[in-house]
Amino acid sequence: DWEYVSLTNTGSLAGKLTATAVKTDGSDDLFNALYIEVRNNAPDGHLLYYGLLNVMNLGPYNINAEQTRTGWQRISLPDDGDQNDLQNTSVEFDEVFNLTQP
Repeated sequence: DWEYVSLTNTGSLAGKLTATAVKTDGSDDLFNALYIEVRNNAPDGHLLYYGLLNVMNLGPYNINAEQTRTGWQRISLPDDGDQNDLQNTSVEFDEVFNLTQP
C-alpha cells in the first residue's frame, strides 16, 4: 500500500533535501532485500526512485523556506521465488531526511 509523505521547511532559508534509510534492528538479509518506490505528489506521479531500500539516496531536492514537498512511497519484497530464507524474520529501519542550507 502507498504511504503519503509530507516534509515542510519551517525555516527562513532555502535548502537541499536528501533522504536515506538506515537499519536500526533485525535481519540484515531482509533489509537488503526490500525495495522502495517513491513518487512525487501522487501514487501515479513522477517516479523519483525505485530500487533497493538499503542503498536509497534521494536528492538533493531544492526546498524553499516555508515550502512543503509531498510524495508517496511503498515498500515491497519482490517475489523472485527465493524468499524462503526470509520467512520468520523482521527488520526495523529509519528513513532519514536531511535538510542542508548552502
